[in-house]
Amino acid sequence: MHFAHTHTHTHTHTLIEMHPHCSLSLSFCLSLSPALFFLCTPSLLSGVCGLSSSVPRQFHVVKEQKTWTEAQQYCREKFTDLATIDDMAEMEKIKSAVQDTGVGLAWIGLKQGRWQWSLADRGFYRENEAEFTNWDDGQPNGGNNEERDGEDCVANHDNKKWHNYPCNRQIPFLCYNGTNSTHPYVLVSPAKNWTDAQRYCREKHTDLASVRNQTENELIVKARGSHKGEVWIGLFRDAWEWSDGRSSSFHLWGPGEPNYVGSGQHGFCVEMKSSGLWNDESCNEHKNFICYEALPTVKVVSPQSPFCSGDAVTLRCDKPKYTDWHQYVWLKDNSTVPGKTNQTITITLPHEAGQYQCYRQRENSSVAPYRSRPANITFNDKLVLVGENKTWIEALQYCREHHVDLVSVSSKHIQRCVEGWAKGASSPHVWLGLRYSCVLGFWFWVNGDTVCCDNWAPGAERDPGCAARVGAVGRDGGQWSNLEETEELNFICTNERKSVSVYQGRNIWVCNIPFVTFPDEPLNVTF
Repeated sequence: MHFAHTHTHTHTHTLIEMHPHCSLSLSFCLSLSPALFFLCTPSLLSGVCGLSSSVPRQFHVVKEQKTWTEAQQYCREKFTDLATIDDMAEMEKIKSAVQDTGVGLAWIGLKQGRWQWSLADRGFYRENEAEFTNWDDGQPNGGNNEERDGEDCVANHDNKKWHNYPCNRQIPFLCYNGTNSTHPYVLVSPAKNWTDAQRYCREKHTDLASVRNQTENELIVKARGSHKGEVWIGLFRDAWEWSDGRSSSFHLWGPGEPNYVGSGQHGFCVEMKSSGLWNDESCNEHKNFICYEALPTVKVVSPQSPFCSGDAVTLRCDKPKYTDWHQYVWLKDNSTVPGKTNQTITITLPHEAGQYQCYRQRENSSVAPYRSRPANITFNDKLVLVGENKTWIEALQYCREHHVDLVSVSSKHIQRCVEGWAKGASSPHVWLGLRYSCVLGFWFWVNGDTVCCDNWAPGAERDPGCAARVGAVGRDGGQWSNLEETEELNFICTNERKSVSVYQGRNIWVCNIPFVTFPDEPLNVTF
């Protein structure tokens, strides 16, 4: 057309789900298992519960002692990742569930940011070069009680070794000049904090100095010349980052935290106390931990909504990255759809319209499955195929008496819906609300629209004069034909009313066709 505690043989989980259908007045909604809690957080957009991240998920409290890295690996293998916490409402519910398990201390997914170079171009670094370091003994360290933000920027000392310092420290710095292969490093003497030094290097040269190997570390010594003391290089870290890379800024530190006390050699990770407050701890400590699992979602592959009767709608169960996904289970209106175990399914409207969900079924797992949010698959129910054969005038009268009007095809969506309904007709063509004015010389719809876009079949007369001057859609192919209005066909009615405004003293132009001049006052007309 142009136109619950769950026990396995090795570990214990407590499952906590962020559920989209809890009433806002409920603290907990119990599922089939009394140890599974649905956590609700208010939604600004609707009267149901939802995550601020809009991603449905559940949490698992794992009572098994692991380092932070081991816990991260476990969560990524069994679920999605270590827990990311978005807001206080979510935190309170998780805290309550953790207290019920008697876990005490548990890792969450927050960790001191990793070291990275200001010059982030991956092509600049060969294998393992971005990980090169030359730390001095006892470095990097975490800061002290007077410097709560830690020491997240790196300087080179005159002994060739590296130290981390607070980024607001004012010291000279080394820039990298990518256009000078002989002398790539430039010492800049006016002292600046790390951020200002980075800005200067990017404006005047390429970036703050990256050091990819020991050879380049020696070149830095030469570039320093006679300068004694420390100079900034381009290595830094973000203060804290979530394991899954999400940008949640929610933190709930205990008094005096983070204090960066302990071994900084393995970095600092975050544990949650039974009080719900957070503390930084050496990542090498062994603790229980909390995982989260992103739930599957139902997505429409085709066609584009809104849907029509007759549409074949393809749905896909988008699952997170599970390593032990066994099979897909589909549900319609809370009942399992038999024989549907593939990732994609196709349903036909209107008979299979309804509320669809999918869930994961893990192999050799006693963990209960968790459903996706429901996807409500509905269709345009404003159209009705009448299977009686009538003349065009009789069809028009019938629709206006029992519905609203004969259907006017004013969009691609309505055309697609009309095609779907027409396939069920007993006549080879189906009447539309399309008529030709032999006085004005153009086609128009009975709801008042001019025919801007069309879908005429080959050979159809677009200028039939005063002969065959009404339109029908073919049962097969969905194209339009002009026919004698005395023919008797099935027809499509609409139950949708259309309101338009017309104005005085001006020609209404639609599709470059002057329509008619209306009188004095604006009139609200409902067709």
